[in-house]
Amino acid sequence: KAIVLAGCGFVVGSITLLNYQGLSSLLRNHHELRLMVVPSNYIGASISYLREKVVSAQKPFSTIAEDAKLNSTWAQHPRKSLTVLVIGESARADNFGILGYSRDTTPELRSQSGVIAFSDVQS
Repeated sequence: KAIVLAGCGFVVGSITLLNYQGLSSLLRNHHELRLMVVPSNYIGASISYLREKVVSAQKPFSTIAEDAKLNSTWAQHPRKSLTVLVIGESARADNFGILGYSRDTTPELRSQSGVIAFSDVQS
């Protein structure tokens, strides 16, 4: 197995050296390809992903804003409230059908009753 691995390494190295000018130009102009070709990128990304999952799995949940309470109006409300915040550049108010955009980009929201769309909002 070691001989086959060394032979493969020699063949790949030879091909790389023979085409070095074209390959170096390609990888210099397309950084994303360079990161895809290098196997250490996959190994490093896998390690950091697993580390993040293990660390986040071991952290206990912490309660934030324990003093937040519903007022008497909401405490007796028969229906639960769901608030959806859409945040991002792709969610511009100009492009929402429920806010007057010419194309209906939000048909599911339009079909819901009780949806409130705020048009004059800034972050």
